[in-house]
Amino acid sequence: MRKRLCLCFMCAVLVLVTPTAWSQTPDDSKPATSNVGNAPYPRVHPDGRVTFRVKVPLAQKVQLMPDVGRADNNGVSTLGVGPIDMQKDADGYWSVTTQPARGGLHEYFLNVDGLFISDPYSEVYDELNRRTSAVEVPDPDFDDYLIKDVPHGQIRTIFYFSNITQAWRRTLVYVPPGYDADSTKRYPALYLLHGGGQDETVWTSAGRANFILDNLIAEGKAKPMIIVMDCGYAPKPGESGPRFFDPSNTPTQGPMVPGNDAGSQKRPQAPGGGPAGPERGTTFEQVLLTEIIPNIDSQFRTIADSDHRAIAGLSMGSGQAFSIGCGNQDIFSYVGLFSRAPYTSDFNLKTAFNGAFTKPDEFNKKTHLLYWNAGGAETGIVKFARSTTE
Repeated sequence: MRKRLCLCFMCAVLVLVTPTAWSQTPDDSKPATSNVGNAPYPRVHPDGRVTFRVKVPLAQKVQLMPDVGRADNNGVSTLGVGPIDMQKDADGYWSVTTQPARGGLHEYFLNVDGLFISDPYSEVYDELNRRTSAVEVPDPDFDDYLIKDVPHGQIRTIFYFSNITQAWRRTLVYVPPGYDADSTKRYPALYLLHGGGQDETVWTSAGRANFILDNLIAEGKAKPMIIVMDCGYAPKPGESGPRFFDPSNTPTQGPMVPGNDAGSQKRPQAPGGGPAGPERGTTFEQVLLTEIIPNIDSQFRTIADSDHRAIAGLSMGSGQAFSIGCGNQDIFSYVGLFSRAPYTSDFNLKTAFNGAFTKPDEFNKKTHLLYWNAGGAETGIVKFARSTTE
């Protein structure tokens, strides 16, 4: 009991520390744009190093825990391999400066005497089965994720009751700039699926999909479209929820990322996580095809045919996009796969999607684009994805 009270007190002290009490930093680092309010830490240096600093005067040990995926995917955050010990000064501040990190949003959490907590001065995002802190390191080669002085679309929230899952669900819908100005104009729709351990909010909170599309439309690089973002998990009544965080997992491995639906973590797993092969007829596919798409087509001005409907996803979502898109060519004609975990020998081109790949002329007529890509730093995913595509 005493230990628990001490840990709770340390967390309270951490939360109650005011940023104005922190001393000024003499170097040329700047507060991260992902900081809460005017918090001066974390700070990002010009070379991409990040300095973290928190005040927990009663703690015996504080560590920075960069959030990573499975070791057989990429498994290493460019912040460094955790746990990373932080050093305490005479005033009770714990700090550490990382190695240079690549541009992007880097998730992390803090380990305070064995208690895993978020940094109270960083924004939190839905990542890897929990809400976790993240720090934004500017990307010198890409800035379209930033909010700019261009016309902006809107994110609208739709709640609906699913008869399949017998639960209330939520859909986030991006409508492009000028959507309400012309009530006769109709738009193509992209169904965008999140990765394992995330939810529908991550595309706009962390991925900034709305700002990216605003900027691309303004630059003439993308057509105005509607983006539909829903939760890729769809447990039926009586099934346990698939999302959880087990802090006993080693930091370099990260928490377990299950597959498409409740119970799917018991199915054969591919080397990079997720199902060993394309899965058809999942509960989420049923929800998407019979509930989400009809809801969107009835409430928004979509061009409701396959030629104007796309599906794409990240990691777990890319597996769903692959199975649903290629298995329903009369509904989707564009399929995008990003960081697709590799498939095993269970993936048979002759039988997948009812033999769709054995009929190339028909496949190419119905599917206008099948795009498969991964970031070069995801060495495990790139290796196995290349063998799969070959």
